[in-house]
Amino acid sequence: MPIDNDLQAHGIPMATDGGSETGKGHARQDESLGEDALMHALRRLPEATRAAACAFRNTGCPVQLDLMVEGIIGHYRGDGRGKVPAKDEKRLRLMEDLAVDSFTMLEIVFLAEDVFQIAIETEDIRTLRTVEDVKRLVRAKVLSVAADGSSGLVLASAARS
Repeated sequence: MPIDNDLQAHGIPMATDGGSETGKGHARQDESLGEDALMHALRRLPEATRAAACAFRNTGCPVQLDLMVEGIIGHYRGDGRGKVPAKDEKRLRLMEDLAVDSFTMLEIVFLAEDVFQIAIETEDIRTLRTVEDVKRLVRAKVLSVAADGSSGLVLASAARS
């Protein structure tokens, strides 16, 4: 069952808070996420995920974004295993292979919005089927926000210039 239908079946409307430019999704915070706040947001995640967050902040390397996404999804896996398997990772389906239900998907999205300081639209959530889809979306959102100069996830290299 698609995520939006599953939410509606549980009585949760797909209406949004009107925080973004399109009136859908959640508003990205305008201030940057400080180092302490970032580590607090990631406190329940594996050390490798926190290290990837620091590395991304210091280098801006998109590979670190992928590692962060894997850590976030792995933490919220519905089957309790806590890690995204490396085998056929690009084809891993969120619901079918990792037991990520609609409520878990919302938890992943909310944490991603907080950590990456991006807005993920309802329409974007509806298209997420695989781990690779989530990585691609986060990469595009973070890099697009960074390109327009309003990135909330301040890179150390950008802060120095």
